[in-house]
Amino acid sequence: MAETWPDRSVEYEYPASTEPNTRRWQAGIDAALADGTLQLSKKGRGLYDLHGACPRCGHDMSVEIEFDVGMGIDVQPSGRYNVDCNCDGSHDDEDDERDGCGWGGPLIVTIAKP
Repeated sequence: MAETWPDRSVEYEYPASTEPNTRRWQAGIDAALADGTLQLSKKGRGLYDLHGACPRCGHDMSVEIEFDVGMGIDVQPSGRYNVDCNCDGSHDDEDDERDGCGWGGPLIVTIAKP
């Protein structure tokens, strides 16, 4: 049975780099941005903070996203990023050296600049 997201009780899992996992992570990120549980806040020219609830575990996460800028103007309307859950939530089987629920990892997602 597949996990239902978000689920605060999910165990730590570093996802395999497969097309289905990448699609699932992209869909989770897209849905969280659409419903506002994840937000992009501008920090500086081309620099944003992606913050809010992880699509998988629902705990708070924060990832820095840098869109390219050139000649004083923003030139990249979207980009491909590694967005890892880095929450402080508790996940069974998590060792003390790891942050987050494990998702993100090798799964590259496309983020549109707001």
